[in-house]
Amino acid sequence: MEKFSKIELSFQNFIEEYEEEKRIEASRPEPPFPDEEMTEEKRQARIKKAMADYWYFDTTYFSPELYDDYCEPNRMLIEMVELVNIYGVHFILGPRDHGKSVTAKKLLLWLALNGQHKVLGSYAETTAKSSAVLKDIWYTCTLNQKILNDYNIEFYEANSYKLTFTASHFKDANDLRYMGAFSEGRSVKGFIRGFGRPSFMLADDTENS
Repeated sequence: MEKFSKIELSFQNFIEEYEEEKRIEASRPEPPFPDEEMTEEKRQARIKKAMADYWYFDTTYFSPELYDDYCEPNRMLIEMVELVNIYGVHFILGPRDHGKSVTAKKLLLWLALNGQHKVLGSYAETTAKSSAVLKDIWYTCTLNQKILNDYNIEFYEANSYKLTFTASHFKDANDLRYMGAFSEGRSVKGFIRGFGRPSFMLADDTENS
């Protein structure tokens, strides 16, 4: 078998190094925002705007490719968002596959991040269904690269029944947010975190026999 010449060996090494660089580059996650948007000044500006405007929060951090079945904001969803600023109990009835549950989960996270509510809860017919809401919010906070980049949410508790977390934009590192999962079999009564009880509850799939 003929040996490679120095030139051939050098070229072979170059090819191998090039292929390795390609593999490393392919394994790197895409930056969550364009390079010009990755400055601290831009991050702070995004957070400030997102915390004041739900729809900016929604379109900035939840682009359509994240969804299996993306549903554009419609009149029903717009009115849902407006209801969070009106005190009371609101019943929302609407057709399936129009984004009600997905929007409600994002609203729950937004209300916690912007400080409007510090103790929140999800409610469903069963604890398993209610816990699924918390699980989806946890997944969002730990897997959504845009959320990770801007908010750097740190969890102190994360299980089927409760979430406790802080975020980098909170002025005080001890400023915590709490979420609990409740159902017909798991009462809200007695759920006190810090000095507060849940001030906002999301109820979904509450039908029973």
